[in-house]
Order: sequence, then C-alpha cells, then structure tokens
Amino acid sequence: MVRPVLRLRGRLRRAASLTAGGGLCVSSLVGCVDGSDSANDAGTVAEEGPSVVPVDSVRLDAGDRYLGNPFSLVVDTTDGSFLVSDFVEDRVLRFARHGSLVQTYGRSGPGPGEFSDLGLTFILDDSVVVAADDGRDLFQLFLRDDGSYIGAYRYAGRIGFGGVSITENGVVFASRDLEKWTMAAVWHYPDSAIDYVVPLPEPYVRSAARQDGGTGYFAAFFSSGSAVAWADTLLTGMCRTTVEMSGLTTVEMSS
Repeated sequence: MVRPVLRLRGRLRRAASLTAGGGLCVSSLVGCVDGSDSANDAGTVAEEGPSVVPVDSVRLDAGDRYLGNPFSLVVDTTDGSFLVSDFVEDRVLRFARHGSLVQTYGRSGPGPGEFSDLGLTFILDDSVVVAADDGRDLFQLFLRDDGSYIGAYRYAGRIGFGGVSITENGVVFASRDLEKWTMAAVWHYPDSAIDYVVPLPEPYVRSAARQDGGTGYFAAFFSSGSAVAWADTLLTGMCRTTVEMSGLTTVEMSS
C-alpha cells in the first residue's frame, strides 16, 4: 500500500471526532518529523510520523431530542461550535463548544428544507449551512443563525463523506457519478453550475458496468469516495494518474 507522508514540521493541530453515546473526542496531531525528506523515492511512509493525542471530550446534550445516528461532524470556525448530521432523524444539529444544543436545521419529509436521506453537511460564507439530501440529490441551504430555509441546488452522483473544500475554483466535493463516470465535482456557488471532474479508474468502471463478467462487488464496496482540495490541487483516493481538469490538478492515491 502506498500512502503520502504527512509532515507537520513541529506544528500542533486539533481535530474532533464523534464517539458512541453522543460524545465528542477532541484530539491533537503532534508532529514528530522534521523538515528533512524521510520518505524513499517510492513515496512510502516514513517510520516516524504524527501521533494523535486525546486532549479533551465534550458530551453532546440534545435535550429531549434523540441523537439517532450522528455523522458528518463539522467544526464551525467562527465560534467553535459543532455541526452534526443525524442520519436517523434527518436533521442537522449545532452544539456549542461546551455541548449544549444551539440550533437545528431541517427535518424529515419531502418538502423544502426537509430531508429524505440526509448526508454530508458543510458551511458556506460563515453564514449558510448546507446539507445534502442524498435521497433527492439536493443541496439544501439554511441560515446559520436562525435555521431558516433559504433554497436548494441540485447535484448528480453519490456524494462521499470525505469532506468539502472551499477554494477559489469553487466548492469541491467527492461525487461518484456512474453516468458521467467521474469521482469529484466543483460547485460554482452561488451559481448552480457544477463541473464533474476526474474520470473513475478503468478497473472501477469495468466493475460498476460489469464489463468483465463479474458481480460488481469492487465498485459496490467502494461506493463513495473522498476528496480534499487546495487552491489548485485536488487530492482524491480512487485513481493512479495525474490529470488536469477544470483548473484543478488531481493528485491521486492508491491503496
């Protein structure tokens, strides 16, 4: 397995992850590698690397609301609050840093501002909460402060759970589209235009289309991808070549 080397160069980073029972674990990534090149020419991971150190925990208090199946944790950098998507209840909950429930967005149903299959959640412009309705292929938008529904945008494909990146090129997210045979997308918000980029690797296409006479298990197992983007670089996890599309350089990993 080939993986990229992660160097923090002495910096300290914090990350948050959900735990069972409605709790939140806050951890620090502590860099253990100096600035020297510690990987070989094949790009394998050095023996030393960053370590994850638990530093705090927060119990999420949803009050009389049941927190069914939390996932898609997002930290709101404007105030340090936490956004949690609840797959069972089809709603997004925002908790203050100490764990108390501050706001909810959406509910289960077929109408505007309602979800049939809640997915990925992220924040735009520090004022808009966006949540994907995978059941209807819609990004639904809410005002961050009061939870008011303000509109929707349609997308194609199956959105991954690997996060969203806001860049000068647009909102970049993983989206496996078996009609366009692509694995990522760039949404040019506030316009509705979405570019679907990065071809799915040929073995994946053959599996999904069952062109090799197989059962399609390979494609079914990897049913959603992940993507992280910078100003001009998109890092995905499903191909083995480097391509140029829509102004983004795609750096692909294999495993």
